[in-house]
Amino acid sequence: MGNSTPPPRPLSLHIAAWLFIVMGALAWLQFFMQLAQQRFMLNTNLLFPILGLGLLFLKAWARTLTIFVSGLGAVLTVFGVADALLGFQLLTMTLGGRRMYLSEAPGIAVAMCVFGFLIAVWIIRTLLRNDVSLLFGDRFHLQPLEKRPRIDEARAETDPV
Repeated sequence: MGNSTPPPRPLSLHIAAWLFIVMGALAWLQFFMQLAQQRFMLNTNLLFPILGLGLLFLKAWARTLTIFVSGLGAVLTVFGVADALLGFQLLTMTLGGRRMYLSEAPGIAVAMCVFGFLIAVWIIRTLLRNDVSLLFGDRFHLQPLEKRPRIDEARAETDPV
């Protein structure tokens, strides 16, 4: 009989999940504050608490969506840096209750984008780790090169004699 205790969850998985829950809670707070001022702005971060809870409960769909959302966020931060430095005035941010273009405060915008990029990459790396992917039931996790079967060995196992 095998050991039925599940493997321990890495601290980084808990941190990533709680980051999504906290960021989503802040997005909901901002949403309700704007509604009180009779302004309506849809924020995709409103879905973050669902992703965070899904990660805590080891739901495979949450892992997949979180990897996608974090990858999209990393790409958008690159556009954010370009917007802040080149002044395209496509993206906005809210500072001190005032909505402004990234190019109006390029130093703050670039710092926020770099920080966001690093967090997004860290979350993606965390969720792609072998021990984490196994927790989510991923059978196709990456194996270290030395443990992968060689092509000729794999063919010998599958080819009829």
